[in-house]
Amino acid sequence: MSLKSFPHSVAALAVALALLGTEGTAGELAGTLAELDRSVDTADDYVTRVGVGHNAGSGVGYSEGFTTLEGLIPLIEDPERSLFFADLRMLLSNQATMGANLGIGHRVFDDDLGRTLGLFAWYDFRNTGNHQFHQLTLGFETLGEHLDFRSNVYIPNVSDRQKDLSNRFGAGHQMFVDRTEIAMTGIDMEAGGAVLNLDRLRTRGFGGGYYFTSPESDGIWGWRARAEISLANNIDLSVSVQEDDLFGTTVNIGAIFRYLQPLRRPGPGPEYPPVRSFRRPGDPVAHRDVRQRLAEPVPRFRNIVVHTDETIALASAGGSAINMLHISPAGTGDGSFASPYGTIAEALADPLADSSVIYASRGGTFTENVVLGTDTTVLSNGPTQQVTTQFGLQTLPLSGSSPTALPQIVGDVALADDSTLSGFQVTGTVSGNGVSNAVFTESRVHDAPGSAISLVASQATLSNLTIVDAGAAGIHLSDSDATVTGVTITGDAATAGTDGVLVDTDATSRTITLENLSVSDVTDAGVELNVNGTGTLTASISGSTTLAAAGNALDAETTTGSTGDLLLSVSSTSVSSSGAAGMRLDGSDGGGTLTITGFTGNGVTAAGTGGILADTVTFDSNPSTVAIESVDVEDLTISATGDGLQLLSPSGELDLGTLSITNSNGTGL
Repeated sequence: MSLKSFPHSVAALAVALALLGTEGTAGELAGTLAELDRSVDTADDYVTRVGVGHNAGSGVGYSEGFTTLEGLIPLIEDPERSLFFADLRMLLSNQATMGANLGIGHRVFDDDLGRTLGLFAWYDFRNTGNHQFHQLTLGFETLGEHLDFRSNVYIPNVSDRQKDLSNRFGAGHQMFVDRTEIAMTGIDMEAGGAVLNLDRLRTRGFGGGYYFTSPESDGIWGWRARAEISLANNIDLSVSVQEDDLFGTTVNIGAIFRYLQPLRRPGPGPEYPPVRSFRRPGDPVAHRDVRQRLAEPVPRFRNIVVHTDETIALASAGGSAINMLHISPAGTGDGSFASPYGTIAEALADPLADSSVIYASRGGTFTENVVLGTDTTVLSNGPTQQVTTQFGLQTLPLSGSSPTALPQIVGDVALADDSTLSGFQVTGTVSGNGVSNAVFTESRVHDAPGSAISLVASQATLSNLTIVDAGAAGIHLSDSDATVTGVTITGDAATAGTDGVLVDTDATSRTITLENLSVSDVTDAGVELNVNGTGTLTASISGSTTLAAAGNALDAETTTGSTGDLLLSVSSTSVSSSGAAGMRLDGSDGGGTLTITGFTGNGVTAAGTGGILADTVTFDSNPSTVAIESVDVEDLTISATGDGLQLLSPSGELDLGTLSITNSNGTGL
């Protein structure tokens, strides 16, 4: 616990002490506790000591309370001279993570010194909830009538002392990256002694320090003050305060109840040897008799000291911190992680929106029209999302939580210059007019009344999209440049005039790249390329592309009155048409030239009015040179009704390679 919660902890301790004192004096309480140990009524028993307790607050290397179940098992005893024992503890944190201390100890009373000396060794284990850590602890102590001194050395397993953590958000607008949990090597020591002893009430106070370090961080020095109260040898209360530059000021309050458990042989035979190092109920109290301290509990840091190292994410090395603006439909705040905005529009209106990442970290449905601003980025937690930091690409916390059930925008979206929208299901139209460097990715568009995505005089990247049941084209690129990758378009077979991808150019030369495109159930063309003006259209269709349409699966033409050229490369593309041609390539109407620059690995699986119909097409793999260079088809398979491969008024050079045509009601070639 921090100092802010210290008054609450003190109050809790006061309540505990008050409850313990409700039966009267400490002597009366001792009589009550003695009843709990009534089974240990003779010094001839072999006994172990069992304890259960709880520590509230935080300490060095941990931030939450924990419950303790402990056992001290005598192994070899020389009464009032020495005790060799096992010291076992199980730790259960408030977050239900486990830890353990499994150790042995040996205490010896030295007559000449009048002191008890102890040596200890433990194997420690801790599960932080993220990782597991292991440690060796070695301890030494000397106990006297007036002064005690002890020291412990903590040595984590060097092979797994540092482990990576996922990125996280702070309560505000920052993100923390490069996070690791590190088990720290250290030493502690303390000295102290009795403060007040009254009958069966014993109090002690201690002061000391500690030092912890790791290869990944500077060493830290800290101080510690600790007090303990023992009631009738059964209940121990403790409070400790410690402070250092790494973990800050922490306060810990603990209470533990201990009792003696006799063990007797279950069958005939000699009994277990008696153990006399434990003080039985009713034994006389001798606070200054150091011999009676052979079986005392051993104080030490019970939790492996683990430090979480993390760095604020920067936009670039040496740059400013990435500013996160969080959004949630239930939000009413300022865009911080703890208090998100309630709408996307509110986040876009933030003065820092153009230099921030707007993030739907909790998902949800946003019912609003969205108008992105220049340089704005809006992401959801549906797919895995990454941002560029000083350490390269880093994954946003909570992203990837629902890649198949994306957060929703019910409304239209308008893209802007250098804007990014990622990870949403949009029920509406996504559009851009005169924008450049827009990115729309990892999303779905459902039930758009017109074209699902409409770009006019724009430049954009469209990737990893699913488009379903658009009222017109899945993607309409009007006089625009675009890279379209990994897009699946499923049309509405009941809606007439729907295209998969419709491209129209005018006076400006444009470049279109279609890769890994899948189109199905459209009633017009799968991909339609139209040169309508003076600009040249350079189009490439590649990857594992499949086009299935009721009209021409691929329809490319220079239209009447146009003078621009169409340069087309098609590879690794499979097409089918239920009512028209597989591919229609027509350069007969325009004043420009339709040139095929590449044509490999393609096929027509079905077509209603012809497989591949080419009219006034030039085949030239490098039209930038004067000389014609051959276009190599390699393998081409066509299955169609009507002509298989029709070449009208071709020019250039075409190497068909291996050609397989299966057709009916027409000529093969």
